[in-house]
Amino acid sequence: MTQAFVVGSGPNGLVAAVTLARAGYAVTVVEAQSTVGGGVRSAELTVPGLIHDHCAAIHPLAMENPLLRSLNSDDGVGLEWLWPRVQCAHPLFRGARGGAALYRDVHATAQQFPTAHDRFWWERLFRPLASNFTKLASDILQPPLRLAQRQTDGHRWGDLLQFGVLAGLPAAATSRLLLSAEARALFAGVAAHAFRPLTSTGSSAVGMMLTTAAHASGWPFAKGGSQNITNALVHALEQSGGRIATDSPIRSLDDLPASTNDIIMLDTTPQAALGIIDASRRPPHVPAHVRAALSRYKYGPGVAVVNFAIDGEIPWTYQPAREAGSVHLGGSVRDIHAAEREINRGRLPERPFVLVTQQYVVDPSRSRGNLHPIDAYAHVPAGYVGNRSAIRGSSEQRHESALCASIENCIEQYAPGFRERIVAKKIRTPADVEHDNANFVGGNITTGANTLGGLLGRPRLSTNPYAVTGRSDGPQVYLCSAVTPPGAGAHGLCGFYAAQAALSR
Repeated sequence: MTQAFVVGSGPNGLVAAVTLARAGYAVTVVEAQSTVGGGVRSAELTVPGLIHDHCAAIHPLAMENPLLRSLNSDDGVGLEWLWPRVQCAHPLFRGARGGAALYRDVHATAQQFPTAHDRFWWERLFRPLASNFTKLASDILQPPLRLAQRQTDGHRWGDLLQFGVLAGLPAAATSRLLLSAEARALFAGVAAHAFRPLTSTGSSAVGMMLTTAAHASGWPFAKGGSQNITNALVHALEQSGGRIATDSPIRSLDDLPASTNDIIMLDTTPQAALGIIDASRRPPHVPAHVRAALSRYKYGPGVAVVNFAIDGEIPWTYQPAREAGSVHLGGSVRDIHAAEREINRGRLPERPFVLVTQQYVVDPSRSRGNLHPIDAYAHVPAGYVGNRSAIRGSSEQRHESALCASIENCIEQYAPGFRERIVAKKIRTPADVEHDNANFVGGNITTGANTLGGLLGRPRLSTNPYAVTGRSDGPQVYLCSAVTPPGAGAHGLCGFYAAQAALSR
């Protein structure tokens, strides 16, 4: 039986492993750490009994992966998806009751806006895309150059054209199609998931994709923690005959008993992939253009994360935020742009963009009585360690406390009394985030800079950006991490498409 080896056990590595195992390969997953899952793990990080997600918490594109859709609780793996009533909320005015909410229903979202113009245009922008999202996503989530090879009917080309034109715009320009501060801020807050200044070309792409996904299939999360996604994938792999080896760092291809016809999937950074290949005694050939693209791959800004245990719910002044799975704290379009511009210049903003996840609103299994877990992610410069000149003589612990206080202050402005409800907390700096997952270089959870070039050609512009080695006498090597299309997110689609590329080759 032909073998397949998968280096790294994040969602993409595991999805690739299951796909190959179901195709008849003898699959072995090797993981450097003692636990599997990469960015899709959960643990009791603050108080015993409270379940926090390590990184991936909300899963907007999970329903677009046919493999993940098939892993439901009926299979005995315990994976159950939950949807909050409000997919995300964007409080707008500090200490006031204003804001906007993103509902699954396009009409319900549009009707909250104060102007007829915005109500019309929100429906005009998102209803056609959401109604055909499954087919649309199957096109736009794959490598862009593959579109020319696909049989796509005229109606789908119309949707693709509308999406493509808007996605290519700066998010600031797309938001100006709307008039009210509420509608503009709601879109800009979703677009901020790209970690890009809102005036940069293509910064609308992530906002268009995630907003459409919210209206089409929602932003679900896994009951009991994202760890259950990993557990379900491990179960599916073992049911298909695959196995996993933990505490097994791979430094070269020589560490794998692979033969000529075998497949090797690397759920790693591009630089780590080249390092593993080059350290081998007889490294397979990496074409010069591939090597050049992988060597110059660039990363984006990072995150600092604070996990809180709170007594009771967060007292948001904007009421829909109390029913939201996630809450965007960024203020106006201008505020969001200023914050994202600063982190891309290597500076910490006075008011960083903060995303709060509060799965307890529909998942009491993560809580302990009235004690709830919440996680706050602040956008910061890559590898941010603070202003050393400003804190000369201070310990790293004091710097972390200042960063934590900044995040607390941000939440307090929109939820007065929040600080009084904190029972326990844990801060993770960008360095901690990278330590948890080596693919998050500098704390960059998007695993790459979402520039226009990064969106279209990560890690390189090709119909098969997953292939690393050329055709040779050795095993075929592929990248399957989130540096490949369609990019970041715990959807596993990078692994799914990489495995399909290997099978078709």
